[in-house]
Amino acid sequence: MNLSHLKQFLTVVEFGSFSEAALEQNVSQAAISYAIAELEKELGARLFDRGRFGARVTEIGEKVALHAMVILKSEDAIF
Repeated sequence: MNLSHLKQFLTVVEFGSFSEAALEQNVSQAAISYAIAELEKELGARLFDRGRFGARVTEIGEKVALHAMVILKSEDAIF
């Protein structure tokens, strides 16, 4: 699991939008889409319901978000 993908995932959760997350992370929307697709592939679950009104986190996505926050806080504690 890639830590930058988790950071990008949490940014989409926070902003509810792939394009807003891309702006916040200073990457392309394609990079955000790729990161989310890789996480979904690895986890075997859909993390967002996508629509014209943005991206809404799924129930499993909410669980992943909680664990991702712990993982990233642990990373911060190391450095």
